[in-house]
Formats: sequence, C-alpha cells, structure tokens
Amino acid sequence: SRNQASISESLKNLSMQLGCRLADGISERVIFRELFPLGLTALDELNEETLGSQPSISHLAGRQEVRALVSTLRLPIDEASRHRA
Repeated sequence: SRNQASISESLKNLSMQLGCRLADGISERVIFRELFPLGLTALDELNEETLGSQPSISHLAGRQEVRALVSTLRLPIDEASRHRA
C-alpha cells in the first residue's frame, strides 16, 4: 500500500541518518514454539533424530528467515571474526 511504502521510505532515510541497518523481522511461526521446549533453534540440525520426524517446509522457511536476519546483522561467524569482536 502507499502508506506502507511511505513508512518504508521514512525508515530507510532515518536509518541512513542514524547509521544503522534495517532488517526484516522474523514472523511468528509455530515451529519456533515447537523447537524451544526441545532446546533447539531453527539453526540447529533438524532431522528425524532431533525432531522425531523429517523437517517440514515450515522448518526450512523458519531457518531461512533466521539466516537472512543473521546475514543482515553481519554478525561475526568465523573464529577470526569472533576474536575481533
């Protein structure tokens, strides 16, 4: 919608002024609530052994959302980066 485009443009301008990055958030997914009591995250190895069944499309979509957010944040992920952080 026009309002959403206006808000997006305003946030983009504000982020440039403040020197920060914008990132898409993570949507509310049932799989995140399912994984939490198991002590798992969307980035853990999800297979029949850990889940009790094969991962679903929802599991894979949740993982992609988290990976996209981590990528946007540009967090240190390798050992050399961790030492610099």
